[in-house]
Amino acid sequence: MTALTAAALIWVFVIWIFVRGRFGPSKESWSRAIAFKPQEEMSPEQLFGCLLSGNFAVLMHDNFNQLESALSPRRIHRILHDHWAIDTQADCRRVIQSRLESLGRLSPAEKRAIAAWLLREQVDSNEYAALEDTCLYMAVRAQITQIDELRHDHLSVAAWDIQQLAYLVRLAVTVGYVPRLRAEQLLQLLATRARATYACWKDYSLAALVGLGMRGSLEVFDHAEWALFARTHSVCLDSRRPPTRSASRWHER
Repeated sequence: MTALTAAALIWVFVIWIFVRGRFGPSKESWSRAIAFKPQEEMSPEQLFGCLLSGNFAVLMHDNFNQLESALSPRRIHRILHDHWAIDTQADCRRVIQSRLESLGRLSPAEKRAIAAWLLREQVDSNEYAALEDTCLYMAVRAQITQIDELRHDHLSVAAWDIQQLAYLVRLAVTVGYVPRLRAEQLLQLLATRARATYACWKDYSLAALVGLGMRGSLEVFDHAEWALFARTHSVCLDSRRPPTRSASRWHER
């Protein structure tokens, strides 16, 4: 039942992206939209925490200029409902706790798929097909990385899990479901986990896309949607105006 619910939520998320436009804004306009122009006093470490919502926040046309989301409360409630089935504060607290407990957890089938990919072997499973399709798309079609890079530090669901939870926290604090102090504590916890797992924003962003692909294969996300997903990587790391430039560094604890 849990797997069916997760699959249904993924489909809702896909439809959400689809109805917002199949091609989206240009990289340049998207980069300008998330350029760091702080709307409140924010330390480099606080910005690091906000940026953990990364690709997901960019997909939703949000920014990182404050701890809270920049979206309207009405839209936030819609995202909470459509993506996490959250309609109340109690729902929100339950989902956050559940996500914390399962952060980065791989199923046995996902573990086998990753092991096979690293060994350059093939296994007949949906999980392996999703992983292979995702990596090939990112390297060959989107050209945001190389296959060899995707045989090292990016094969997990941890970054995607962290991104979802970080963005959920930012949305939740905006509509009063989570106190600001608790939100800051949660983002710091996620920052510690991210730093223990990844070395830089590039690794983190690529890993998030791999995790998204593993949890929803290209049979679910068609190439138009994946063009948007892949573009968020380039937007987040735009060399001219990346918000990551103002954040604390990955090696800081």
